Amino acid sequence: MNDLKLTKEILNSIYDDTSFKAEVAELINSLIDEELSKDEPNCDFIDECINTLEELESENFAKVIPFVKKHAGKTFRQKFVSVAAACAILAAISFGAVAVSHTIEQKREAKTTTVTQAVTESATAERTMTTEAVTTTTKPTTQAAIPTGIRLRFGDSFKDEYYIGEKLDTSGITAVVSYSDGTEKIVPLADCKVTADDGFGTRERYETVKISFGNASETFRVRVLRKEDTKVLNSVYASFPEGFDFTTEDIDNIDLGGMEVYAAYSDRSEKKLNRGEYTIKTEKLPNGTAFITITYEGVYTTFGIKEETK
Repeated sequence: MNDLKLTKEILNSIYDDTSFKAEVAELINSLIDEELSKDEPNCDFIDECINTLEELESENFAKVIPFVKKHAGKTFRQKFVSVAAACAILAAISFGAVAVSHTIEQKREAKTTTVTQAVTESATAERTMTTEAVTTTTKPTTQAAIPTGIRLRFGDSFKDEYYIGEKLDTSGITAVVSYSDGTEKIVPLADCKVTADDGFGTRERYETVKISFGNASETFRVRVLRKEDTKVLNSVYASFPEGFDFTTEDIDNIDLGGMEVYAAYSDRSEKKLNRGEYTIKTEKLPNGTAFITITYEGVYTTFGIKEETK
């Protein structure tokens, strides 16, 4: 079977062998790395970059494009605008085949934490009983203080970069918990709940780690890198029989029996996926169009199918 010519032509003209989202993410990451290398980084600018990465992941191009125009060079701006225009045309019902692979990267927040050393023990509630003759008086019980916030302190042994396959290491992290009575206390990390993104350390990206104690929590980010010889999943794409025109007589019963799905890896190898290895999600629109999303190990591709006019 052959890949759809329309899909291949669109992808080649727009992405130039790489996803435009990955190129934009690479630009933003380089801006953050450049800012962090300065003696006095601009934290507001770093936050703006991270927010733009989140908008890029959500495909909110209306907010991404102005940022790129402002901070990118002329060549990159011209390329990005053409990409955005092409995507707008694809989204408008004039469907050919759209098979766009997404690999999602996120950028860490700059970690700057200053924690004061004033830590006091929480007060113990006391209850006294006084009995005189027949009359008994009981003082009200003091309500126990509850956690209201967490501040994280990072020591020299804190690890903020990992290679694919490495497990999360929480050494070097100190949790300082604030209580409702205004006091603070250092809480052992073993008494806290530590959670990370699904599939931590399986792909090259920025990971979010959450530290929780009671109803209070705080997050930080670490970076996962891959060694040159590490094989990772880059993209997923679908191939269709020759003559498949991306239309259907019944939008509720789309026949994808001739479709083949492939995974592409960083070493340029490919793997044909069995039906049980990936998921298919269909989203129907009121205008007789459906978007089909194929997902494999967190990477996905999307294409559109239009119902034939009767």
